[in-house]
Amino acid sequence: MNEIEQMLTDREVAQVLKMSRSSIWRLARLGKLPNPVKVGLTASRWKQSELKTWIESTSPKCESPTGRNPAGLQNGDTSEESTDEL
Repeated sequence: MNEIEQMLTDREVAQVLKMSRSSIWRLARLGKLPNPVKVGLTASRWKQSELKTWIESTSPKCESPTGRNPAGLQNGDTSEESTDEL
């Protein structure tokens, strides 16, 4: 049996993305957010699956752009001299 697609209001999308509703609509209008689906004459909803895919595709990866670890040490460097600079 097919499951019914979960649909989100602009308020719910704004809450998930921690943005204002106007920002959600602006991003959708600019094509930077999946387009909502028209429900009835005046209501619009976003497909939860499309929003989830969009979030996963736009989320930055947890990698350091400098190649250094978060403590600022070079790989394998454990000397106190390096940590004194922090």
